[in-house]
Amino acid sequence: MLRDILVLLNHSSDRAGLLAQSIAAEFGAFLTGVCPAAPSALVEPLGKETDVIGLPEAVLARFEQNAREANLRVGILEATADQENILAIARTYDLLVVEQKDPKEAKPTDDYIEALLLFSGRPSVIVPYIHIKPVGFKSVAVAWDGSASAARAVADAFPFLKRAERVRSRCQSNSYAHVFRNGRRHRAEYHGACGEACE
Repeated sequence: MLRDILVLLNHSSDRAGLLAQSIAAEFGAFLTGVCPAAPSALVEPLGKETDVIGLPEAVLARFEQNAREANLRVGILEATADQENILAIARTYDLLVVEQKDPKEAKPTDDYIEALLLFSGRPSVIVPYIHIKPVGFKSVAVAWDGSASAARAVADAFPFLKRAERVRSRCQSNSYAHVFRNGRRHRAEYHGACGEACE
């Protein structure tokens, strides 16, 4: 069950925030936005420091306003940019949302993606940097190799799998079919190691 969602926000893009809002609306979850900032590192010469330091506050205010206009339960969180601090916060949420790296434009949250995936212990949604639509559940893809990490990933993804119209999975044999079928309202397709369909 998704009750609390944390989204990492950027001043240059609203994609993660907008997708997180659609997920929160779908699941009735509480949504918290955080825009990591290290004021001492952002200070620039020639009187620019006020505008630069004010960016996180502006991002959070815009995010909160958008969420409230969508009738969502929402909160904002101020946090330093320290990676361990962000990880400690992330571990207390049911789902993390962050935007994918854009090869043409660096974003402050880029530095956290790998750490969140590997060390937060929480499921994450990485929003493509070209994404512009609300979350959809028409088709969900799953890679399954029978490992402990695969089992944990599928368990964490259960809320999404449950809503999917179709699940496409890549597994080694049809002995895993029940993993994707049990209690879920969709038609699943199973594929062997060489790509053949396993019914």
